[in-house]
Amino acid sequence: MSKFVIGYTNEFQNMYFKKDVFLMPYYISKELGLSLKYYWGCNNGAEDIPLEYRFVNIEGFHGKREMISKFQILCDLLRILLIHRKQIHTLFLVHLSLPIIIITLLFKWYNPKGHIVIMGDMEENVAADLASHEFVYSQGIKGIVKKWMINSFFCKVDLFTVETISVEQILRNLFDRKGWKCLNRCHPCLDKETFDNLGLSEISYKEKENLIISVGRFGSYQKNTDMMLDAFEKIDLKNWKVRLIGPITDSFATNTVSKYTERIEAFYKKRPDLRKKVEFTGIIHNSKFIYENYLCAKVFLLTSRHEGFANVLSDAAALGCFIVSTDVGGAKEVSNNWKFGIELNQEDSSGLAKVLQNIVDGKLVPNPKDRCSLNKLEWSAMVRNNVLPYLA
Repeated sequence: MSKFVIGYTNEFQNMYFKKDVFLMPYYISKELGLSLKYYWGCNNGAEDIPLEYRFVNIEGFHGKREMISKFQILCDLLRILLIHRKQIHTLFLVHLSLPIIIITLLFKWYNPKGHIVIMGDMEENVAADLASHEFVYSQGIKGIVKKWMINSFFCKVDLFTVETISVEQILRNLFDRKGWKCLNRCHPCLDKETFDNLGLSEISYKEKENLIISVGRFGSYQKNTDMMLDAFEKIDLKNWKVRLIGPITDSFATNTVSKYTERIEAFYKKRPDLRKKVEFTGIIHNSKFIYENYLCAKVFLLTSRHEGFANVLSDAAALGCFIVSTDVGGAKEVSNNWKFGIELNQEDSSGLAKVLQNIVDGKLVPNPKDRCSLNKLEWSAMVRNNVLPYLA
């Protein structure tokens, strides 16, 4: 009987094919030499999700909508178990929730030789709060039941991944004390297979253009695009350009019209000379275009208020961009402990403007010898070193 790797996430959209939520199970299946089947609960993007991507069968359950309930998530996962039963070699799930716990216990009872990988995807403040409560907030009988479920869950899970060193350190003491052996780091990496298939190759820092890029969703509170625009208003870009690649949106969903376009127009009215120098591309699914921008850009900019571990940071660092970022998940790691990057203070557009102006003026010249190597930031190596040992 053929074995599969099965991936499921309750929310999905086309841009997630380039993120760890898809790429981690994809590279797990590749390294194991198994087929991947991928399921999603709802599509909260603007475009339809294909039925096949990179020879992976893709199936959705609830069509286009903003979100689905925990009960619907549980029903989705039960359906997957009923369809595939003992064909599942590895079940990949995202986040810790009651449906995930129930399915884990059911799956391990029915298929004890099967493996489960949970992508924890949590930020420091969440991890600290969970650790202080040992993942259980209830009291009395309800608390006792939940403690039993949590302990059983972490004893059964093969791998529970977190993305940053700081989150791992926060959780490590609790996991060691409880005897839970499933914790390890696995952070987003460069999709080297796609990069190579596009016929692309690295270029030296000297060959790069005077280009600053950022990739992601622009306009939401989390991403703090205001900090970028306020900084751009204060600087003279000279012969440099800025390219902001991604949808303009107020939330994770990309199927609604954002009011942030008004803020962008206000910025251009204040600095009409920057209309051709600061470009918002909108949503881009062309991987070659995005990778070419990483290759060409000297600087990658991120001003997020918070992140788990931004996928784009690994791509940018792997392809030689100097990282200018707030101290959010992943920035310190990919910049080689800020040796090839600059840490920004939160809400400090003046500080950002000063950093960018020094780069434009040639007063701050990054040394490419200080960057992390591409080999440390690509998915195959990450999965071989940090995932497969837990699936043996």
